[in-house]
Amino acid sequence: MMVLALQQTFEVFWVGDFMRDLRMASYLMEPVCISLWTICLVATVLLALMKMVWRMSCKTCSLQAQLEQCSVDLANLSETFGSETERLKAQLFQKHEALNPVLQADIPGHLQLISRDYWCIKTMDVVYTNKDGKLQTWQQTGYDISCFLPVGAHNLEVTFGVVGGVAIRQVDRSKPGFPWVVDAHGNPKVEKFCYQKCPCHMRYEVRGTSLHAFISHVAEMDVQTR
Repeated sequence: MMVLALQQTFEVFWVGDFMRDLRMASYLMEPVCISLWTICLVATVLLALMKMVWRMSCKTCSLQAQLEQCSVDLANLSETFGSETERLKAQLFQKHEALNPVLQADIPGHLQLISRDYWCIKTMDVVYTNKDGKLQTWQQTGYDISCFLPVGAHNLEVTFGVVGGVAIRQVDRSKPGFPWVVDAHGNPKVEKFCYQKCPCHMRYEVRGTSLHAFISHVAEMDVQTR
């Protein structure tokens, strides 16, 4: 009986140890299974990320190549249009130079005298040679005078005066106060404008009294001012 009791007790201990070892083995196996799934998941994510990075790198290279090609195309277009523009400018300049003498020869001249005050009545005298080589004279009085010269007029001389006064004398328009311009003997010079070719449109502005009138401003309209 004692042997049987000991045998049963041993079996109980053995079964208890076996069950404890079995539970320990299951505990050990469970973390191993979780770590394997984690490794597979991480590997999948890494592969997906690597694939995305590779695609983005390919797209970046493609975009860079397209940008470089666009830059080359723009440079070629700029060079082409630049040379074409310069060629057109040169042609226009040549046509302008060829037409300019014709236009100047076919446009009559215009001389205009404007009085900036009403102290006295002014006069403008014009002497010129027409296209037939004959000497011509022209005179008019007033406060706003216009002389229209015929086509082909040349060798012009323009002088000014005052009704009941003296000839308008020359002043230095570059200095304040418009001082008189005198000759070697100290006498004031008469204001006179000479033109070999007929100007398109000259404007003269006159001021002052009958004894002290002067041209204060001269302008070739739409070209220059002096």
